[in-house]
Amino acid sequence: MSLAKPKPRRCHLPLERIVFEQEFQLRNATFDEAYVSQLVDALDNGDILPPLDVVEVQRGRRLDPLWLCIDGHNRSEAYRRKGVSSVECLVYAGSREDAQLWALSSNSRQPLARTPEDCRRAFDRLIGNALLLDRVIQASRGKGGTERGIAQTCGISPSIIGKYLHASGLQSDRLTGKLIPLGTESPERVARQEPSLFTHHVCSLLSSREVAMCFASGKRVRGGLGFFGPRVAFRYRFRF
Repeated sequence: MSLAKPKPRRCHLPLERIVFEQEFQLRNATFDEAYVSQLVDALDNGDILPPLDVVEVQRGRRLDPLWLCIDGHNRSEAYRRKGVSSVECLVYAGSREDAQLWALSSNSRQPLARTPEDCRRAFDRLIGNALLLDRVIQASRGKGGTERGIAQTCGISPSIIGKYLHASGLQSDRLTGKLIPLGTESPERVARQEPSLFTHHVCSLLSSREVAMCFASGKRVRGGLGFFGPRVAFRYRFRF
């Protein structure tokens, strides 16, 4: 499962039809008054503002699609004050869950830089949503791990994400990628480390010297058979 946005289509949408919700706004306020005034001045000078980022959610054949703005709340306010009815947008096909996920990195490349509080808010919103967090964990397996996946999703550096996790008393489990309390291990990791009953039976039949050789070798044979050492010692006893 990918975390990246699909390729958007560029088009003009009626401003009154675009939905602006605080759920998709990661800044402290709905819009910044000083920044909006700068954007209004830019429009007065004939400047072209970047397009809004909008997620198009299909609602069936009988209903029009829902257009959710995930980036561009300040620009939309400037357009309203100028009386602009149709605005340029980058439209991404997706679901409401996609909009929640993609909004976490919104404004990370805009002229109005995010504050540390905005970045922390994006992190907290992801950690507090079990569905989104599980999606990030699943997509991050084999691609740098959970911390890097969270960093990519929130548009924040991995080092900052590491500090946020530590401050929250969390760490990513190396086996499952799940977030667990600091200083603990996931049940899956504990279960893998514990020898199975079959392993105890094998070790009871081996001599103490052969058991020592098994554990000293550090070799693992997976598939539910537990922890074994050199295959020579194993075959010597069981003739497999």
